Amino acid sequence: TARPTLNTGGLVSDDGRVYVGGLALSVLPDGTDLRVHSHNSRNPYELCVDSFGNIWQTDNDDTVGCRISWLMDGSNQGLASADGNRSWQADHRPGQSIPDAHWHQDDPGVLPAGEVYGTGAPTGLVRYEGDTFGKTLDGTILACDAGLGCVFGFRPIKAGAGFRFEQTKLIWSESEDANQSARNDGLSATWFRPTDVAIAADGNVFVADWYDSYVGAHRVNDPDAAGRIYLVRPANDQSASEVDHLETEPADDRTLSKELAAVRSASPEVRAVARGQLRQSMDSPDLMRALSDEKNPFLKSRLMWLLEEPDFSKFESSQSQNAFAASDPQFDLSVMRRLSSGKLPHEFAVGNDLVDLAPELRCQLAVSLRGQPLDETKEILLRLASSIDPKDRYELEAFGLACDGHEESIYADLRLRLGDEPANWTDRFQAIVWRLHPTVALADLKKRLQVESRDSTEVRLTVDSIAFVRTTDAKTVLEEFVSQLESKSETSPNKMVEYVRWWVSHFDERAGNGNLAATERVPVEPLPVRFQPAPKIQIDSKRLAEVALKEGDPARGRSLFFSEKATCGKCHKFKSEGGRIGPDLTNSARRLDRRGLVESILYPSASILTGYETWTIVDTSGRPQSGLLISTGEKIVVRS
Repeated sequence: TARPTLNTGGLVSDDGRVYVGGLALSVLPDGTDLRVHSHNSRNPYELCVDSFGNIWQTDNDDTVGCRISWLMDGSNQGLASADGNRSWQADHRPGQSIPDAHWHQDDPGVLPAGEVYGTGAPTGLVRYEGDTFGKTLDGTILACDAGLGCVFGFRPIKAGAGFRFEQTKLIWSESEDANQSARNDGLSATWFRPTDVAIAADGNVFVADWYDSYVGAHRVNDPDAAGRIYLVRPANDQSASEVDHLETEPADDRTLSKELAAVRSASPEVRAVARGQLRQSMDSPDLMRALSDEKNPFLKSRLMWLLEEPDFSKFESSQSQNAFAASDPQFDLSVMRRLSSGKLPHEFAVGNDLVDLAPELRCQLAVSLRGQPLDETKEILLRLASSIDPKDRYELEAFGLACDGHEESIYADLRLRLGDEPANWTDRFQAIVWRLHPTVALADLKKRLQVESRDSTEVRLTVDSIAFVRTTDAKTVLEEFVSQLESKSETSPNKMVEYVRWWVSHFDERAGNGNLAATERVPVEPLPVRFQPAPKIQIDSKRLAEVALKEGDPARGRSLFFSEKATCGKCHKFKSEGGRIGPDLTNSARRLDRRGLVESILYPSASILTGYETWTIVDTSGRPQSGLLISTGEKIVVRS
């Protein structure tokens, strides 16, 4: 048998790209056409695709950064470094918040994290597209979090080319204004563990609930898988399903009107059955008429996807025959996705003023150009660059994806069209250079560092741009700059000195492999690792139950936590104090009941949170080095 090895970052897939972490993948029903839609997530429980073709995902971190995100096609979600060799702890820059560091939000090439809502354990989700609950839920993403005992509602709100979210609580297990439990054993706070949510044929909502006192680290205390399923419906529910048994009816008894009614259902499963049946009637004038007459953008988009070869000139509309003249940009976006499922016709870009185009449509146009020859796309890319909102990270990232592999070749044309002397760069051009960070821009970036009239935010952006340039010459530029800063600092080093010093000290491990192009990387032999299963801990359940009923003393607990006797604080952080080796324990009580907390205190090795296992590396002199593994590849970094 082959000896297991540590997964090494920077491995190139057969499509020439490096994929890291959790992937969002799709295939056709026959199993062909495997595609990667995004990568570098931690552990998404489920993906949700809405009628427009948007992909939504909830994802958890290992500290305080659980999130809900919209996935741009081809995007990097930011869990680890771009090559996968370094964890967020290794890349945590001075002054960064933990959520920003955890999701690499200040790195070029990373999509905005979406709505980061804190600690938790997100599970199933679905977008509600119906009027059973009036406008209360229509368009809202229903998202379960088993760790917090809550079903959230996240309403996507257009924000540039992407989205922000309005967050509400729909179902929860404890009062909103306090984390106090009415039960003396503390179980009510964790009695509700929603794992999935589904929509019935009549538009009502099902929520699957599982009970376990512990969430995380793959620990299961409930061997019987106890739980229940809740039905949620409006107080004045008078709904009656007419499409429950659509799939069981003989073909002769089905009618187009009934199938169209099923397509309007809030239930994705009912719609899926109806789509299969309507494909037999795709050429029907009734279907085209329904598409032209439909006002609801969700329903209009569902009908559009049924057309085998959309001919938008046949739309019966008082507007022009331009397919993108509809009233809702999200429907326009779904049309563009349909057109670009193969290759987006360049005639669209030629025949439209890209500056006046909605930012989400420019974003989709840019994404559809990724991987195409530069001689065919350069003029479109230059026009897109001229329309970018530098504050819109979604649009900027889409442009970066469109330029993937062409960063060096297109820089001169971008500078000629948009740039100027480095001291006079616009915010738009500076943002584009930051995102592309080509090596040929290094000389201009070095000049830009010498402009003393710029504020600290602009200087940091230039420093970051240089730090991501794929050549070790960039380190020399940063070293010279930090020397200049130090010579001008009459007192103790300021924050900018500290920031640039951090980049200099971390440059070698990044440039060794992770900051070089795939063709320039030095092959790294996988690190041999012996996997040793953790010893099974015998837990005294009776003792746990007895201790859980006792009253705690917070002052004594804090004293013990940070004492030399227990040494918890050497590895764990609590309310900004403590070490950085183990998980931050500040919000542990939000996902554990009293018994779970007592178990974690008395038997701390019984369950180790994923990603915080202790690794032991034997160095070349034969000495073992143990700790938290935060970086692999050419350099192995263990924090102890």
